[in-house]
Amino acid sequence: WTSSVDDKVDSIGAGLRWAFVPDTWYLNLFYRYQKVDGNNAFTAGANLRDPQDISDYDDTKLSFFAANLKWQFTESWAAGIGGFWEKYTFRDSQTGDILYYMPGSFFLKLNDGDYNSWAALLSLTYSFQ
Repeated sequence: WTSSVDDKVDSIGAGLRWAFVPDTWYLNLFYRYQKVDGNNAFTAGANLRDPQDISDYDDTKLSFFAANLKWQFTESWAAGIGGFWEKYTFRDSQTGDILYYMPGSFFLKLNDGDYNSWAALLSLTYSFQ
């Protein structure tokens, strides 16, 4: 038998940097989205039964958004506040409910679960001139 793996990836991202008070206050925004749709198609030999394709194979979605507000209070020093959000979904039958993939591989049952996360940040930076 043969296996043909095909991953289709769609991705888009955009960012904005805006100095709403020149040389003092800056707002940075960034968003990214990625979708991976994988498929593992099998073909059997002449004396074998047709195997079932694996459609849940490497399927992921990732959304990410970040925002940061920066205050440049001297030529060298800046302070900032911001955060990011990330959402991830994962579908792959090899690491989901099926623990082995015959005839050639055995996998640990990984915890590749979905997640939704938030993080916040404070920053103080010094730039060498």
